[in-house]
Amino acid sequence: MRRDGGAHGRGRHDQPRRRDGHRRGRRAHRAGGRRQRARRGAGADRRAGRGARRTGGVPAGVPRRALIIGVNRRTAPVLRELNAFSAPGSEVVLLGPDEQRMVRAIARAGTMTNLTTSTIEGVPTDRSTLEAVDVPSYDHVIVMSDDDLVPQRADARTLVTLLHLRELTDKADKHVTIASEMLDEGNRELAQVTKVDDVIVSEQIVSLMLAQISENEHLAEVFDVLFSAEGSEVYLRDASTYVTPGEPVSFATLVAAARERGETAIGYRDASAAEDAAEAYGVRISPPKSALFPCTGRDKLIVLAED
Repeated sequence: MRRDGGAHGRGRHDQPRRRDGHRRGRRAHRAGGRRQRARRGAGADRRAGRGARRTGGVPAGVPRRALIIGVNRRTAPVLRELNAFSAPGSEVVLLGPDEQRMVRAIARAGTMTNLTTSTIEGVPTDRSTLEAVDVPSYDHVIVMSDDDLVPQRADARTLVTLLHLRELTDKADKHVTIASEMLDEGNRELAQVTKVDDVIVSEQIVSLMLAQISENEHLAEVFDVLFSAEGSEVYLRDASTYVTPGEPVSFATLVAAARERGETAIGYRDASAAEDAAEAYGVRISPPKSALFPCTGRDKLIVLAED
């Protein structure tokens, strides 16, 4: 059922219920130590005036539409990060079976400076629900796992949703980037059958980060920069942006080309192996400088960059 209007407006139709709740304001400051705050402030001063990625203190770019399917305890932080990275005027819609839970997640995220938010009440595993929300009209879709279920059951529901999403986008001949959470690492390979763009096993990522930080505490600052809206981020960019496609090139050549743009090349993605789990889906991080890559029109260079 669909719900239109403000926080208390209700109406019944044949489509999932939708509830709009636009929230604007300043982004809440994230907690951190004095050293982190000082470092962030210094970084902001160094980047002032560059205007390459952020204009007037807000992200530059084209407004995007994103659909978040499912709600859990990580939804509010995801919304805050989307607000930090999104261009003004962007929109995020939450879809789930419990409207009040979605509303609470939006409230915990705080006021949004760049996003408008709304909710649609419906069952994510139901194809008719996904058809009604017009999935191909979005630029990005994020599927969140249900923390209230045991991992195998939650992942099974996620897989059903992913299969519906891929069928709907393929039918519309529209590429929508889809990122999905999985609770069990063993189900990652199953998710690849749906041709999802990225599968995230949240607990595994946290465990790996903690393991690295325990070995080298200075890595905490590196991760903080990589995962914040300020500073450098990891990008997958067309290899053809750096070299002429069609002929094999060495990684050393790609590193030099990226350096000329003020970026750091850290890896490569071979599009021909993008669906091959045995080949790490075509991703090679820190390959030898002498390694040769085909550099087709679909290959990507993995770089650290601020824009």
